[in-house]
Amino acid sequence: QRIQLQLISDRIQSDVLPQNPAVADDEIQQYYDANISQFEQPESRDVRVILTKEQADAQAALAALQKDDSDASFKQVAKKYSVDEATKSTGGLRQGVVQGQSEPALDNQIFTAAPNTLVGPFKGDAGYYVIEVQKVTPAVTSSLDDVRQQISQTLVAQRQQEIAQNFQDDFQTK
Repeated sequence: QRIQLQLISDRIQSDVLPQNPAVADDEIQQYYDANISQFEQPESRDVRVILTKEQADAQAALAALQKDDSDASFKQVAKKYSVDEATKSTGGLRQGVVQGQSEPALDNQIFTAAPNTLVGPFKGDAGYYVIEVQKVTPAVTSSLDDVRQQISQTLVAQRQQEIAQNFQDDFQTK
């Protein structure tokens, strides 16, 4: 009986729902304009972070990095001084950091620091930090042409949902 009901339901849907309801270009443009934030990618930064509990440890980490701030050196310094378990094993590297993801003091320093410049030590909620911004990926907004297909599929799905709901409401009323 369940299979029979499913087959009936499938047949009704195929009769009631158009496969590809038409979506006009101006509808796609309106959706894009109304939902532009969905298509924005904020600026992100790759940053190396050394977090210590004591200011003296942060100062020692900075001194070691000032002599040699290569990736290998960062890995050794992070392993020796950092208390951040999440980044300690990766040489302090945090990739794709977006503003607002970190505690305020760290966030501020990450997004005001010049790339490839050691910053710190400075105090944050979790302890003392020494950082170096490795890479800045600028903010981008996908163009309408890049997301036209995606928007069209969204609008088609919405239209099909509306048609199905209207049919169901009408059917139940009858």
